[in-house]
Amino acid sequence: MKTFYRVEGKTGADFPSELEGVDLSTLTAILFVLLRDDGARIERPATIDDAAAGTFHVEWQPGDLVAGAQQLEIVVIDGSGGVDKIPEREPFAVIVRQDL
Repeated sequence: MKTFYRVEGKTGADFPSELEGVDLSTLTAILFVLLRDDGARIERPATIDDAAAGTFHVEWQPGDLVAGAQQLEIVVIDGSGGVDKIPEREPFAVIVRQDL
């Protein structure tokens, strides 16, 4: 499982990602789903930066990232309504530390 580290309260563009060799122009949506250790589920749409290159990112809002251990998965929805989750095996780990 890949682990990401962030600081509490981070907002703006984050998690620049690339699906190598995947043309994102056929997708209708990409969602970042963050499950916080307090049980809150945060869903944010991704912004596609370059569909042909497969690059995208998420914009966190105030209050999304709080200190603690979290889980993250990326949900992609294609034009036919098919849903895939990345990673398929288990969610990414996100460790958020307090801002000093």
